[in-house]
Formats: sequence, structure tokens, C-alpha cells
Amino acid sequence: MRYPAGKELRLCRRADIARLFDQGRRASDGVMTVLGAPRQDGGGPIRMAVVVSRRVGGAVQRNRVKRVCREAFRRARPLLATGWDVVLAPRGGSASGAQVEASIRKLVARLTSQPAAKEPG
Repeated sequence: MRYPAGKELRLCRRADIARLFDQGRRASDGVMTVLGAPRQDGGGPIRMAVVVSRRVGGAVQRNRVKRVCREAFRRARPLLATGWDVVLAPRGGSASGAQVEASIRKLVARLTSQPAAKEPG
């Protein structure tokens, strides 16, 4: 079965990614950290960005980790909640595609099932 994942399903603008780092909820496990928040436009498919730290390795290794994360997200997308933006931040480069996909499913489900945090004040 095909699950296309074009560029419209990626977060490309720096402001969108910065919003998730500043205001998004976090969920982590041994494989990755996921930051997520409901989409500002109110709905639509889930969108994602991948950020990889230089601690993971050189450029070749970081790009491989990004490819694995994008492919795992593409395969998991039909099972994920809609109307969210997420940032995937892998913790290392040693996880397989199946481990990354299972981690994405678990962490996004954990994020989307949490009640909204109350504003301080």
C-alpha cells in the first residue's frame, strides 16, 4: 500500500519549527524526542520536521538518520492523529526503521492524548 508523503506534509518554515520548540509538548523514549502542538490553521494532515544534533555524527550519518525518520513517519502517518505539527529529534543513529516507526507511533499517540496545558496566569 502506498502512503505518499510530499512536501506539503513537512514543516519547512523556521517559525513553525521554533513555535514547536517554544510552545509544544514533549514526549521521549530511548530512541527519540517528539515535540508537538495542534496546527495553527485548525486542521489538515499531520506535518513533521526532523532535527538531528551534531552529536549524532557527521553530515552523512545525520542525513541517513533523517531519511530513516522521514520513511518511518511516512509509513506510520495513516495511523497518527490529524491536525498536529510535530518535530522528530532522534537521540542517536543506531535505531532501525522499525524501531523508529514504533517510537513515532507511541510518542505521537502520547502527545495527542494529553489534555491541553493550562496557560499560566
